[in-house]
Amino acid sequence: MILRPSCSNQVIISLRVERETDSHCLFTTGATQLYTRIINGSYVDVSRLIPTLQTTVVVIRTQRLVQCLDRATVIAPKTQEIQFFVDDTQLVVFTESADYGKSTDVLVAESVAGDRAELRVNGRNVLEALRTCTSEEVVLQFTGKNRPLVLLPKNGTDLVHVISPIVSR
Repeated sequence: MILRPSCSNQVIISLRVERETDSHCLFTTGATQLYTRIINGSYVDVSRLIPTLQTTVVVIRTQRLVQCLDRATVIAPKTQEIQFFVDDTQLVVFTESADYGKSTDVLVAESVAGDRAELRVNGRNVLEALRTCTSEEVVLQFTGKNRPLVLLPKNGTDLVHVISPIVSR
């Protein structure tokens, strides 16, 4: 876990510092001890890792997408690779494997804005992100071919998932 300096000051105030060196710190509270490494210098600005430009934005019902991806990942248990195709009104989820065949699900989107899109991703990663969303609808932001997929709840941006694509050669 990485704490910002302002947060680490709160931890120091809340917990008793047992031992501190130039590179490590030990906090104690009751029977619990927290041993951590101190990072010197600057840390990666993670806000720059989230794509800000989207080519396509799809709003879709969370539960329908979860059910669809559950089915799709059964077809490709080894790779978990799925393909998303977006056109004017729908999201198509496609997967195939030599052992189990093909699966195609067509989901009518609540809304679609932007260009047609196509992206390969790990279905399990998308499922894990969707299961953390409490919103009835999610927003899928496609940022271009072989570029990350941004997934966030429709009712807010406090939880943003960036899903790396599977790059096909």
